[in-house]
Amino acid sequence: MSAPLATIARLSNSQNPSHAIDALTVHPWSVAQRGNTVEVGYGGGSDFPQYAALHTDSSYLRLNYGPGSGWGTSIILLPSLWVAGRYYQGGQISAAWRKEGADFEISFQGSISGLRAQGLIRLARPVSNLISGTVTVNVDGDVNLDCRPREAFKPVNLSSMHISADHWDAQSAQIDTQSFQIPACGWSFHPQRSVAGLG
Repeated sequence: MSAPLATIARLSNSQNPSHAIDALTVHPWSVAQRGNTVEVGYGGGSDFPQYAALHTDSSYLRLNYGPGSGWGTSIILLPSLWVAGRYYQGGQISAAWRKEGADFEISFQGSISGLRAQGLIRLARPVSNLISGTVTVNVDGDVNLDCRPREAFKPVNLSSMHISADHWDAQSAQIDTQSFQIPACGWSFHPQRSVAGLG
């Protein structure tokens, strides 16, 4: 693999929170880095509930819809790949952030198994029971992938926790306008049609 690769993922998390942001009120963003976690909040006064967490030690990005919500499925910002019999998933990244109009942007960069990645997370301000954002990642470098059909390289990988036999932190995965239910085991959709791996 030697050509640059661009990956764009759209994230959203929507529920019925007990505390919803007023869609007509503009509030500021807040950010704090605690250890390896960049915590992003949104609110006003002294109330800044957390909506996003970026883990710079693993490149995992998590979103929630604010107070009263649990964390949803994570997106792994670095690609996942098999090289020389070893599986690489997640890795250390560096990050910088800024407010961009009403949105919040985090730029990041990192490397994994000889590939270099840099990207941009852009979060839209929360509105009642919805947080959404766009992630763009560019990857370049040379690597010899293992011969593992449909598994050797995943430009986008999602990580969802299996809480119990009948309860997950997500019930479906959405790609563009299509929605796919997450089964108890196996693929959510045929791998040849997929643009994301669920882990």
